[in-house]
Amino acid sequence: MTKLSLAIKPFPCGYCGFSLWSLLATSWLTTFYRQVMGKDTTMSRRANGLGTVSLRKDGRYVSAVTHNGKRHYRYAKSRKEAELQLARLLTELQDAPVPTPEVITPGMPSLSQWAKTFLEHCQTTRRPGTVSTYRQCLKRVIPALGSYPLDRLTPAILAEYYSRQPAGKRVVQNSYVVLKTCLEMAVDHGYLSENPLSRVDRPKWRYLHPQLWTQDQYRRFMVTALESDRTHSSLFAFLACTGLR
Repeated sequence: MTKLSLAIKPFPCGYCGFSLWSLLATSWLTTFYRQVMGKDTTMSRRANGLGTVSLRKDGRYVSAVTHNGKRHYRYAKSRKEAELQLARLLTELQDAPVPTPEVITPGMPSLSQWAKTFLEHCQTTRRPGTVSTYRQCLKRVIPALGSYPLDRLTPAILAEYYSRQPAGKRVVQNSYVVLKTCLEMAVDHGYLSENPLSRVDRPKWRYLHPQLWTQDQYRRFMVTALESDRTHSSLFAFLACTGLR
């Protein structure tokens, strides 16, 4: 009784021993109920951007993440499953492409808009055949990069684009040269401080050696062409003899 009476004497903080022991017991029972019995009554706290896992009133667990201003949810029957759902959700949102609006900076043209201006300018300074070549080269680039505003075209975006193009193709190298010229004109007009493509390696062009006929193949072709009664057989024989194309 002596020890018990000492325990329940008022403490300097203003709480009696009985109320203090009640608080400690309640805290211990709550921890036991959550951890040992596997029940959660509060939302698990994580760092900002890592999402949350909480228990709903219907007994299900919900994982939630805010990404680009939008709230995403996943539901599970157990906390362990909810944690896995949260990890998958974070991975999906991290790998999701960031939407790029047509124009972000006021007055900043997109690449497709600037390409039209570039081609119109070239019509007064380049030959018609050169302008036609420029237009064909830019047609390869615009479907993938045309929606980007000029100030959003980073070296990383451009390098990733050219890494997905067929290696060794001369048309890929030509599109690189024309796009670099197009962006250089944007630098001259003050839309860009520097050309982002100048930091991207130029695609390498690999010369593919033609497969030539052997003498036996050439001889059989000539015999067939000269003996054939088809309309253009003699023309094919003439082209084979002279090397014209």
